[in-house]
Amino acid sequence: MSFINQGGGGIFFFDGPVLLVGRSVILFGTNIGRVNEPGREYDRARVIVIDHDNGGIDTRDCKIGLMTSTRPRRDHAPCTASTMLVRAQWDAASHFDELVRTATDILPLNDLINSDFDAKNSPFIKLFLENRPHGSPLDPDMQQYAPPFLGREPERVLRLDTERFASNMHQSMPEILANDDICAPFKGNWLTRMQRP
Repeated sequence: MSFINQGGGGIFFFDGPVLLVGRSVILFGTNIGRVNEPGREYDRARVIVIDHDNGGIDTRDCKIGLMTSTRPRRDHAPCTASTMLVRAQWDAASHFDELVRTATDILPLNDLINSDFDAKNSPFIKLFLENRPHGSPLDPDMQQYAPPFLGREPERVLRLDTERFASNMHQSMPEILANDDICAPFKGNWLTRMQRP
């Protein structure tokens, strides 16, 4: 993974092992500068945990997980958020640097979702990424897509609904991949964007 340091300096990378633990996949990455490099206070770590089974439905090309990262804001407080990983549908290895340069961007959430998944899929993608414990009040545009919460009180932890994600993405991904109007880093048509001056 990569990120843009808001203090400047271009694009930075996370590098580290991928561990299989039961039916979970754990990606552990760090961005650690050289010993004498200025700005070492901005070194970061990121951990992503993915349910490899995704509710028993085959979502080989698209996974949802929880990402914990350090130094997300000026106060350097760690945070946890939902994250989606989509397998590249093209041979990205030979274009890795160019892919990272063109795909690493900070955009408003709606703009990013609409450009990568199309506006009609936006409500579902936002619901998958909703970063509140189950049973918490949702924004009105999301509430209509969420099943009623039957618990007595909201959960105190962020728990992903992998079955809901797998069911919906299993149906949506083929349409997203087939839609040539969508140009996203995981699609083969991203090559044309990388080749622009």
